[in-house]
Amino acid sequence: MGARKRKAPDEIQIRKWLDQTLTQFHRPEFLGSDPLELPHRFEHAEDRELIAVISALFAYGNVKSMKAAILTVVTPLGERPAEKLKSIDENEIGKIWAKAYYRFYSSKDIQALLRGLQKILKDHGSITNFFQASSEFPTREGSIFDWIQHFRNELLTSMPKKLTPGLKFMLADPHAGAAKRWHMLMRWMVRKDHIDLGIWSFIPRSSLVLPLDTHLFQIARALQLTKRKAASRQAALEVTEAFRRWDPEDPMKYDFALCRLGVLKVRDRELAALQKQFK
Repeated sequence: MGARKRKAPDEIQIRKWLDQTLTQFHRPEFLGSDPLELPHRFEHAEDRELIAVISALFAYGNVKSMKAAILTVVTPLGERPAEKLKSIDENEIGKIWAKAYYRFYSSKDIQALLRGLQKILKDHGSITNFFQASSEFPTREGSIFDWIQHFRNELLTSMPKKLTPGLKFMLADPHAGAAKRWHMLMRWMVRKDHIDLGIWSFIPRSSLVLPLDTHLFQIARALQLTKRKAASRQAALEVTEAFRRWDPEDPMKYDFALCRLGVLKVRDRELAALQKQFK
């Protein structure tokens, strides 16, 4: 006799569990377990967004290691990193960050990123101004992928024509995969509350897509929000659509809390408790 098929949780059960998770973990005391804690250390919006971009692009691996690597990159920029990066001679970047590296990223990769960000800051004053300066860029509520691609394309203009493996990973094509780090950056910058920064308020919260990583993919599979076998772009879109059913205007409000389940190593316990409800 085969094993009894587990029934799917209904939407009321899932929503109740998500709201409980939100209440429990979407709190400032958990920022220390996330690289988003680093931009919060800065007062000015142009500094926060610069540190957020660097932090998001370094957000892979364990939190302790990634935060240490991010600090290695941003500490030389001092208390006003945007102004400091604008003022540094381009050749000095190679000297200051000659020994910086992190996992897939070589010192040359990190220097290339900083030069790309420096060009944006010199040309526009801030990353926000860069987005708002383009008359050709869509301001309508639409695909978040357009916003990401616009920013990525600008960074690529300062990169070598043949990207290193590190830069390919760092500046992932948002149309080719889940692009978790790009979508996490957009959540940080678009949503505004005691967790997210909300500096890019001109981008609709409703357009955000889930930053799907292994932990969130396993949660989504357990909740049967996707049946896909890999944490792909399409899987991210499917789970995002499920979240939009519960909050069309702010579907990514659950993301930080759900990520705590994996980071704080309570995911399996929480999911087991939920699954008891729909055996």
